[in-house]
Amino acid sequence: MTHTNKETMKIFNERGIPIEQALENCLNANYRPLFMPHLADARINGQIPWDQKGISTPSIRITGQTKQGSQVVVYVHTPTSLATPEGIKAAKQRGLSGWQDGAARFPQEEFQSLVNQDGKTDVQSNRLIWVVDYNSLQKAPYGPIFYLDALVHPHTIPFLGGQERAELYLAALQKAEGPVGIDMSCRSDPIHHESPLARFLYLGYREFINHELEVTWNHSLIADFHLKRYGTFLGVRSTTTGEASK
Repeated sequence: MTHTNKETMKIFNERGIPIEQALENCLNANYRPLFMPHLADARINGQIPWDQKGISTPSIRITGQTKQGSQVVVYVHTPTSLATPEGIKAAKQRGLSGWQDGAARFPQEEFQSLVNQDGKTDVQSNRLIWVVDYNSLQKAPYGPIFYLDALVHPHTIPFLGGQERAELYLAALQKAEGPVGIDMSCRSDPIHHESPLARFLYLGYREFINHELEVTWNHSLIADFHLKRYGTFLGVRSTTTGEASK
């Protein structure tokens, strides 16, 4: 008897429920919510359609100041204290802050630990943590840009989890939908001197037509996700099937 592993994917998108409840439903069903790099891979590989409405992930982006005084933004594609149902509830109870009061106050000690792990990779050599200069993101365009310009935007590569993946993602998008645009929803939170500020990363889909350029700007790399919004997670579960040996 031989055994093979099969992955089953399911979208948990009960519209109108808080993000922490959507995440809890995913975990209680024994599904593992995909971090942003793996969600991007699922879209590249055709496992989820390009017109699938927005999907949130446990990946987060944290804005803060290091103990050395550097102002940075950290993209994290690995578990953190915030990315749990309990962590989100606790953040809401502490009170949200930042742009539109939509960001969680994140522990300074954990933030510094993540900064110190810049460049950390998993066993498949996927980079999990990216530290980006705050001012470079502040100066970068916000909102819709042409997809060919997306690769040089300082938000794209750390958001998707690597240059090769970003190139594949943009190529797959162009192949599927033509020369579309990318909405860079990456408005930075201000540097909060009491604590860093964190938000979840979210793949969005919205219909907007720029009639002058005749381009539909409908795909968003969202890092200014409001924590009071509802959540949608793509979960994966591995099952083992048995087959008779030949």
